[in-house]
Parts: sequence; structure tokens; C-alpha cells
Amino acid sequence: MMRLFLLAALPLLAFALPTARAEDKPKESRLFELRIYTAAEGKLDAIHKRTKEAGLKLLEKHGMTVLGVWSPVDPKDARFFLLLAHKDKAARDASFKAFATDPDWVKVRDESEKDGKLVAKAEEIFLTTTDYSPAIKVGASKDERVFELRTYVATEGKLDNLNARFRDHTVKLFEKHGMTNVGYWVPIDNKENKLVYLLSYPNMEARAKAWKGFTGDEAWKTVQKQTEAKGKIVSKVTALFLKSPDYSPEVKPSTSGDRVFELRTYTATPKNLDHLNARFRDHTVKLFEKHGMTNIGYWVPIAGQKGADDTLIYFLAHKSVDAAKASFDAFRTDPNWLAAKKASEEKAGGSLTTKDGVKSEFMRATDYSLLK
Repeated sequence: MMRLFLLAALPLLAFALPTARAEDKPKESRLFELRIYTAAEGKLDAIHKRTKEAGLKLLEKHGMTVLGVWSPVDPKDARFFLLLAHKDKAARDASFKAFATDPDWVKVRDESEKDGKLVAKAEEIFLTTTDYSPAIKVGASKDERVFELRTYVATEGKLDNLNARFRDHTVKLFEKHGMTNVGYWVPIDNKENKLVYLLSYPNMEARAKAWKGFTGDEAWKTVQKQTEAKGKIVSKVTALFLKSPDYSPEVKPSTSGDRVFELRTYTATPKNLDHLNARFRDHTVKLFEKHGMTNIGYWVPIAGQKGADDTLIYFLAHKSVDAAKASFDAFRTDPNWLAAKKASEEKAGGSLTTKDGVKSEFMRATDYSLLK
């Protein structure tokens, strides 16, 4: 029994420690489930293969949050550990019932067990978080980079010139000086002649060093002089430094057809940014995926920046503007969303966002963006 307790506790030690006191955060209310599988003789690798290729995706499909998968250090130990999170026991039971009867799962299970069962024994332990537990987030999934969201307003008639400068020179010079080009976009309805782009750095110190090197680079000075020979091509620049919350997917280059991107900015009501993040973490992100939206990345301003206490910024991708509208129509009427919205607002004592506190802008990636 003691050995089982220690094994069950080990996964929890991998979670990152919180950056604030427990009483400053909404109490973790989810139900956790530690599942322990003992493989049939010689079948442990097959269990891992099935779980990796299909099992985890199907669990997530039916509303379960997969927090981690572990194997014992001892290679002779044929057990397999899986930690899940659920809204509550009723949600857990409903999810597993749907999972167990899902035709995709039935097909995967039957094909993988043609030569016999893979699991000799299965156990589950239901867990609840103590009031002094650190915030539960898997440290390995947290993107620790500093992001910078920059918006340039081009002078009248100069947006093409600005894009040409980035395409032919600036992007390469950014990389030369240690900046990571994440994505570049222009609004579909671009009345203000804007270019919006996202950079990342290991930390703020690296950011300062990179920009010092870039602005002092003779190649940049030459390019700037040549491209502005007939006047400035940028009339306004704004920048916001951001960090990723623990539920954001890792933001990395990807190309997926002629997608439309949506930049959304939420302003939380006073002291409710944590509650807003909790709702996204536990419900919204998964529901977006359910309704055909792609989560690109989520951010909050770093301490000291405007909006650090009340702003959430994120990017979604859609097949088209019409597809985005259809997805959101389905999302807003989803019973799971309505229940999550109601519960979160009752807990917070009202709306989590201010009046007119949700802003949306549709954009297309530029031809030189690595994220398309």
C-alpha cells in the first residue's frame, strides 16, 4: 500500500510551483483520476503505442483533460500510469461512457487486441486537491518565452513598402540578432493600414540585447535609409510584452492552407482575470476545438504592462470568416459552454468580462509569415 501511495504521488511532484499564494487564486475544483494499468505479459509497448496514437486524442475528444502519462523506472514493472482531470464525478462518468462506445475507440481497441487483451488489470483512484496544494499545471507544457506583440501603422499608401521591407530585409535581420519570428498578419478590413506581428525571446534581457544589436546593425541602417528615401513608411508603433498562461498550446511555425486568423482581446472585470483564465483552461479551449476552431496561442501582459491585471489576448485560426461565425454560433449555444459560463459567473459574482470587453479582428498571414 505504501509503495502504491508513493507511485501515485510521484506524478504530482512534476507540477510547477505557483507564483502566488494559494489564497490569491481560485480554488482548484476539478476531480482528478489516477488510472493504473497492469499490462498483460509482453503487451506494455502495445499499450503505449495505442495510447500515444489514439487513446489520448479520444479521451480529450470526450472532454477529459490528460495531465500526464508515466511508466515506472523499473523496466520489469509492467504498469502504466495515467492522470486525468474532470469537472466532477458525473462529468467523468458521462465522458467515459461516451468514450467506451465511441466507434473510433471500439475500432482501435478491437484492432489492437486481435492477439489478446493488452490490459491484465486496471485500477482507478479519485483524488481531490487540498486547499494548500500548488496550482496544478504541468511545467513541461508551459512556454516560458517572452512574446512581443507589435503593431505598425503604415503611412498612407506605404503598407506595400512596409511589407516589402519586412519580407526582404527585416525578418532576416531579426533572426540574425536572436529574435524569433512567430507570425505576421494584416487585418482583412485594414482601414488603418496596419501590420501586426509577434516575436519571441528567451527573456527580457535577451530582448534588450537583440534590439540593441538590430538597431545598431549597419545593414539595417542602410535598408532603413533606402526604404525611407521618399519619406517615413511607418507613422505609429505600439508594442506589448506578453507571457503564456499554463493552458496555451506551444506557439510554433505551421502552415495549414489559406486560413483566416482571429485576434481576440478580453478585458476582465476587476479581480476576475484568474477566473477567466480558469474557465479557458478547464472548458473554453476544448470547446473551441470541438466546434472546429484552432487554438494558436494565449497570452497575458507581463507584470508592469498595461492590462497585466485584466487582459487576455489570444489567436484562433478558421477556414474562413464565415466558418468562424458558424463555429462561434455553435459554441455559444453548446450546453457545456452555457453550463461553464453560468457556473464561472456564479462563482465570481458576475460577468468575467467588462461591457464591450471582447474585441475581435480577422486577419490574414502575410506571404513571409512562418505561421500561416
